[in-house]
Amino acid sequence: MLSKKYNNINQIPPAKYVGYIWMSNEQKPKILNDEIFDFKAIKNNPFIIEGLLYDDSTKTSIHILHAGEYVISQFDLNNFLNQSIEVQEYLPHRLDRVKKVLFKQIWEEENDANCAGFPVLTLKATVFCGFKNH
Repeated sequence: MLSKKYNNINQIPPAKYVGYIWMSNEQKPKILNDEIFDFKAIKNNPFIIEGLLYDDSTKTSIHILHAGEYVISQFDLNNFLNQSIEVQEYLPHRLDRVKKVLFKQIWEEENDANCAGFPVLTLKATVFCGFKNH
């Protein structure tokens, strides 16, 4: 389900992202609203604790997590056009002016031995896809 992994935040392609970047020295995340973020300006400290980014023009979602080192995953939602996709809305945490955080759940049909071999939908990924502000 994963399109690409990055080893370094400088590998994240520049784009106009919707989402947030939460720096280690901040109480709240920085909200991006169709903005380019300069990843080259980030040094060892402060570092990005987490980030969720979505580029609607390319249907690309990037998840950033710092767990002693960066874990950066990119999902190209164009690769999932044949899967069943359901949009879920969640309440935000410390995201000013954001009413809901949107994620796409990607489901794939698989045969299940526990269901007499019949196909069932299995959740394969939950991918950030933007905000709902109204």
